[in-house]
Amino acid sequence: MPIEDVAVKAIQTGLPPGLDDVPVRHREALRRLETMTDDELWNVLRERFREESAARQASLLGRNGQGELSASERAALRRLSGAADRLMLRRAHAAAILRWRGHTVPLPRE
Repeated sequence: MPIEDVAVKAIQTGLPPGLDDVPVRHREALRRLETMTDDELWNVLRERFREESAARQASLLGRNGQGELSASERAALRRLSGAADRLMLRRAHAAAILRWRGHTVPLPRE
């Protein structure tokens, strides 16, 4: 299941997604979220992708669409995209846990 689908499912259902739906490489990090306090989970929910990283990723994505990236730039784009995916999944899982614990969690606007 794609990471985006796992995140949407977690937010929509209000239940932590079964970790069987999550790529193996992300499971341990998500398991750690399940032991966090509510305050710690709210802090996770507030985490944001660094502006300079997001700008670099957007620039590389644009140039990649035009076939202008070097091998090292493609590697950088993969790393940045992976970091963005991990953050999105982490935040979605934290939101689902908080909802499961009875909190009202607003849907993300980003």
